[in-house]
Amino acid sequence: MFSFRLMMAVVMLAGALVLGVPLGAAPPLARAAPAAALVQAANGTLFVPGPAVTLPIQVTNTPQLGAATVLITYDPASVRPTACRRNTAFDVGLCNTAYDRNADGTADAVLFNVVSLQGVSAGVTPVTLVDITWQATAGVQPPAYTDLGVQVETFTDVNATPLAVSTQGGRITIEVGITPPQKVYLHLPLVTRHTVAP
Repeated sequence: MFSFRLMMAVVMLAGALVLGVPLGAAPPLARAAPAAALVQAANGTLFVPGPAVTLPIQVTNTPQLGAATVLITYDPASVRPTACRRNTAFDVGLCNTAYDRNADGTADAVLFNVVSLQGVSAGVTPVTLVDITWQATAGVQPPAYTDLGVQVETFTDVNATPLAVSTQGGRITIEVGITPPQKVYLHLPLVTRHTVAP
């Protein structure tokens, strides 16, 4: 029994000297995989009556984004997009604010793409892909809302290698705005003065 324990102690000591770690030690921790990029739509509020609202579509946590094609869905009974502008950090981009994803004759999505030849990087601080301006649909009755869905079609680096990406939708809330008071015009009779010569 004594010799067996002595032999085991020698083997463990040899393992520690040769391998640099004691036998039975846990393997080194694997390096965590980088988190996926996130493409997200912002939340906002439209007032009826009231002006349009511009909301960004943003990305975080992406190194050297080369190209992205993204579909933003919405309820056409509640809102409609009136403008779409790409971030000038990207070299080129296209935006279709009248995209009909189900071919029923009613526009119900915004389809856009942006391209950067040198790559655009984003960390924790979001980087805007595009800004979309929204207007309440005529006849919509507040309170109402529409969810903004985000579907990423392509998302690659500058070498056209696909990058991991997740999405997060947004919401536009429609609330009652302040109706400006009507102007009241008061018409007074015209008074003329006549000078009578003495």
